[in-house]
Amino acid sequence: MNSPTHLSGEITAMELHHWLDSGKPLMLINVMGEGCFAETHIPGSARACVYETAFLDQVDQLNPDTGASIVVYGNHSQSLASQVAAEKLLAAGHTHVYDFRGGVDDWIAAGYEIQGEGPKATPPDPLSGTFNLDTDRSVVRWTGRNLLNHHEGTAPLVAGEIEVKSGELVRCHFQVDLRLITCADLTDTSLRTMLIHHLMDADFFDVAKHPTAEFTSTSAKPLSEATPGMPNYELTGDFTLRGQTHSITFPAVIGSSDPNTIAGQAEIDLDRTRWGALYGSGKFFDRLGGHLVNDLIHLHLKIVANLKD
Repeated sequence: MNSPTHLSGEITAMELHHWLDSGKPLMLINVMGEGCFAETHIPGSARACVYETAFLDQVDQLNPDTGASIVVYGNHSQSLASQVAAEKLLAAGHTHVYDFRGGVDDWIAAGYEIQGEGPKATPPDPLSGTFNLDTDRSVVRWTGRNLLNHHEGTAPLVAGEIEVKSGELVRCHFQVDLRLITCADLTDTSLRTMLIHHLMDADFFDVAKHPTAEFTSTSAKPLSEATPGMPNYELTGDFTLRGQTHSITFPAVIGSSDPNTIAGQAEIDLDRTRWGALYGSGKFFDRLGGHLVNDLIHLHLKIVANLKD
């Protein structure tokens, strides 16, 4: 067998090996990122990363002929990278596209030659230490709603830290300055000013008496089944607002981009009435009409912290 006889579809390691040995025309494309390609790839491969929006342009730069035979592959069959690459190429008009779904893992398992630098010999040590909040890159985005409308804005994170031990989150703390709350959706200056003043008065956050809100974790439970990009911790802690402290629990994505930086993001739906912000709440007032305000305030928390010297 010199090459597959079907127009397009999946291909095995043995089929691909025979095809390469035959010398018949074939564009072999590793669809992973630069780092993966540098570690391990099949000899004779070009690279076009399917995770990049320019994937099709990269393929066209390698060979603009949509009738050319193309085999795409990734790292292993558990990833959809090569399948998605094949689908993109077929949708773009390429007619001879083959998906080597088993990828690098199947190629190695079959005993065939491999190229690349190989994985790094020793993985980096797990993070440990105390990380101070980076106030320039950390923020809370808020959204408040009623039945027909919503408002949104930001409030700055002005202090905080994250403690990590052997790669595991131990504790986190952050403080929000409610005196600097903003509204992003109202373009009329007078309406925007009126709303901010309303949020700051006793109907909502009573900022004159309680200028900050704070969260301090009491537990950080790792979520063992989490995949990258999904919440990997469940945080429980004390949240203080309007001078009252109550426990809250929420999922969060926590990770590091380098040994000196750790970041976290979380989506929190906070029932403001637990902290005494009762304005417009259907729990406490009737016949509110257009003055009804949803009890839940949505918070998008973004924290970036740098390793303490």
